[in-house]
Amino acid sequence: MANRISYFVETKGLLHGEQMGGRHGRSAVDTAMALFHDIQQANCNGKVLSALFVDGKGAFDHVSRTQLLLIL
Repeated sequence: MANRISYFVETKGLLHGEQMGGRHGRSAVDTAMALFHDIQQANCNGKVLSALFVDGKGAFDHVSRTQLLLIL
């Protein structure tokens, strides 16, 4: 089932081009290289780049899903 969903969203272009997680042919190395590139570009243009990393896999195990959805 996961393969079917993955195929569908890939062929229909439903994911953002920079979405890396869980996609065929894209790895953590690709993600790190893209971030490194963005940092270098910002630095060359005299700008500061900020990044926020969120690992939500188990972060909301004990939170009311109804309340969380209302807040989001």
